[in-house]
Amino acid sequence: MGTHHLSHVVEEILSEVPEEYLFTSATLTMFKDNPKLAIKILLFLNEHLKNRVRLLDLGCGYGYLTRFFKYTLNFKDAYGVDIDRLRLEVAKKLGITTFYVDLEKDRLPFPDNYFSLVIAAGIFNHLKFWDNILRETNRVLEFNGLLFISTPNMGWWVERISLLLGYQPPSVEVSEVYTVNLPPFYPRKKSIGYVHSLTLKGLIQLLSIYNFKCLKIFSTKIPKIDLDLKKPPIPSIIKYTVKTLDTIFCVIPSLSIRPLIICKKVNST
Repeated sequence: MGTHHLSHVVEEILSEVPEEYLFTSATLTMFKDNPKLAIKILLFLNEHLKNRVRLLDLGCGYGYLTRFFKYTLNFKDAYGVDIDRLRLEVAKKLGITTFYVDLEKDRLPFPDNYFSLVIAAGIFNHLKFWDNILRETNRVLEFNGLLFISTPNMGWWVERISLLLGYQPPSVEVSEVYTVNLPPFYPRKKSIGYVHSLTLKGLIQLLSIYNFKCLKIFSTKIPKIDLDLKKPPIPSIIKYTVKTLDTIFCVIPSLSIRPLIICKKVNST
C-alpha cells in the first residue's frame, strides 16, 4: 500500500462523508482536518494486521468511520453495533452488517475470535463502566488481533487547566440537557452524552488488565473546525492562544485532546 495511493483513497473517502454526519464523529473530523494522521494510522494498521476478512465497529453510529476503515484497509466485511436504531439504518445502507447492542451490558452477537480488527471510536466516554465492552472485545477478537481506540483524554491540557481555574472538565457531563461551566473558548453548546473519561495512563492500565498490549499511541490536536464553529465567534487572541498552546502540548500524548491508541490482544480474558 503506497503512501501516495493511500493519500488519494483517504481524500476520496473523506470527501464522500456528508457534512452533517462528519460532525458526529470526532475521529473522522480529525482525519478530515489532518489526513496525514489518518495515513500514519492506516500504514501502521496495514503493517500489523494479519487478516482482512472481518472488522467490527463498536458504537458505529452512522457507519462512515466503519466504511472508512473497511475500504482503506481492504476488509471483505464490516460489522457495526450501536444503541441508536436510526443511525444503524443509515450504516446498513452503507453496506455494513448492523446489530442493536447495548455495550454497557449486552453480549456481542458474534463467535469467539471472529474479528481481526475492532474499532472503538467515541464510545467509551458514553458508557458508565467499561468492563463489559473490553471483556467482549477480547472475546470476539482473534489472538494478536488489533483494537483501535479513540476516546477523550481526561489528562488533556485543557481539562487540567479547566480544573485549575474552576471550570467543568469538558469530558464530564452532569446534565443530559445543559452544559455547565465549560471554559469560554470551548465550542460545545449542548450536552452530547459524555459520561466520563480516563487519563491515558489509566486507560493503558485498564487495557492491560483485559489482556491488550499497547502498540502505538498517536497524539492529536484540536481540529481547526472545532474552534471556528463557536458562536458567537471566539476572539482572535483567545483562539490564537489556544492553538499555540495546543500545538506545544499535543506533542505529548498524555496531554493531547484524544490520543489514538492501537493495541493487540495478547491473551484471552
